[in-house]
Amino acid sequence: INEGNHLLQWDSLNSQIKVWQNTSAFNFSSPTLISTFSIPTSDTTIVGTEAQINMSYQGGYLFAHREGTTRMHQFAFTY
Repeated sequence: INEGNHLLQWDSLNSQIKVWQNTSAFNFSSPTLISTFSIPTSDTTIVGTEAQINMSYQGGYLFAHREGTTRMHQFAFTY
């Protein structure tokens, strides 16, 4: 997000979303962790698993989709 300056990591086993800052745009060699947010754990189809999670960030919302399912999760997300 932010033209490659930040990277979002979905850590479903620990119920967290981590925001990493790159040293320059799209340089993922040594990102710095700048924020950690808790993921609501009410839906076990998306947290507490090692499943592949696809994410998209648009208009202040984070959308998450677990591979092999049809459910889309939406989070109001600012940092």
